[in-house]
Amino acid sequence: MNKGVVKNPKLTNISKFFDSASEFFIDIKNSQHIGSMFTIRTVLPDRDFDDARPTIVSQQGKNLFNLFSGKIGTSVDAAKELHEKISKL
Repeated sequence: MNKGVVKNPKLTNISKFFDSASEFFIDIKNSQHIGSMFTIRTVLPDRDFDDARPTIVSQQGKNLFNLFSGKIGTSVDAAKELHEKISKL
């Protein structure tokens, strides 16, 4: 855990990653896998079964916002939501 990039790990989900990321990144399947990183991930309570990670846009003050985009697939929607909140100031 938390050892940076591990080259040629015994266990990896790189093929699953390439499959899911190909929706967002053209030709990602032609990328070279140089290693994997293993760390603790933040998930919603009782959601270990599906890897759900929240996307949260919240206002903490008049001009202060928190933006947490749990997965890359939700980053654009999170940015749009943040823009909408800022536009209302």
